[in-house]
Amino acid sequence: MLLASFLLAIVGITIKYAAAAGYSTGEIVFYRTFIGFAVVSVMMALRGVSPRSAHTLGHVQRGAAGTFAMWLFIYAVVHLPLSTAITLNFTAPLWIALILALVFGERLSKTMLAALGLGFLGIAILLKPIFSPEMRFDITIGLLSGIAGAVALLNVRRLGALGEPEMRIFWWSSMIISGGAALWLTASGGWRWHGSNGLAWIAALGALATGAQLAQTRAFSRGAAILAANLSYSTVLFSAIADLLLWNIHIAASGWLAIAIIISSGIMATLRTRKSARREAAAAAPAEPIEPEPPSTDP
Repeated sequence: MLLASFLLAIVGITIKYAAAAGYSTGEIVFYRTFIGFAVVSVMMALRGVSPRSAHTLGHVQRGAAGTFAMWLFIYAVVHLPLSTAITLNFTAPLWIALILALVFGERLSKTMLAALGLGFLGIAILLKPIFSPEMRFDITIGLLSGIAGAVALLNVRRLGALGEPEMRIFWWSSMIISGGAALWLTASGGWRWHGSNGLAWIAALGALATGAQLAQTRAFSRGAAILAANLSYSTVLFSAIADLLLWNIHIAASGWLAIAIIISSGIMATLRTRKSARREAAAAAPAEPIEPEPPSTDP
């Protein structure tokens, strides 16, 4: 999981350099997902996993949510400090809890209410120093990326409960996201010829993102899911180090406090959500052992 988190931070760095090389958000979205789609397609063929599914509509819904999440996240990474964009994206567990309460009527426990309160306090502390009129739009996009990511994760949760293997979920999502980006680029005339420098960044982006996803999948499938979920927040730390070393962006003490609060609230929300999910599963099938469902932090 630490390797996956490190690679995800490097992916963020690569996105920024690809944008600096002249690539649009649509192009970055396409190459970010298409290379992973190609790799997973080969893996599925070798393992005999069919992409055919009885839950096509569910995959389309997950892909649509993932498309919005990916576009918003990449825009935020390009226009905000890397650590800020990733921290805002990692608010997804808080939005999941809020959506489950407001949309699906789930009762919020005292622990979850405390987590939500802490999380939104952390967001306010993090954004206060940089929330200027010229940054307002970019910050809003960063927050929306966390909300869209939460919707995508809820769709993954539903597909997992229906028995869909994670590799098939990833295949459908990557196909829909990269296909949508390809249609957009074709309609807008956004395709371009690659120079050697740009091609290097695009190839690195796809390879690193796929490596991060595979490492993350291994961590959740072979290890303790709770530990993996909590270690995933180390991406924020790696991103903050990148901000300092590459762009000389220093995080103030209040910023570190905000990051610590957001991470703590996210861990609280994750633990509480998993506890509720295990309890519901145990009530539905008390005779069978319950394994925690590994979530994906990839949009």
